[in-house]
Amino acid sequence: MKNKIHILGASGSGATTLGNDLSLILPHITLDGDDFFGSRNSLNNGIQKKEFSC
Repeated sequence: MKNKIHILGASGSGATTLGNDLSLILPHITLDGDDFFGSRNSLNNGIQKKEFSC
């Protein structure tokens, strides 16, 4: 059986920092969701939004 640690937190809560620090002292690797799905700020990079007026 593999032991896993899941750390969840809102943006800026320190979840990534905690995960990185734990991976230095425990036999675990860190996988950050932003590396797979992108951060909220990067979702619209390169996409021009059109503005509509009524």
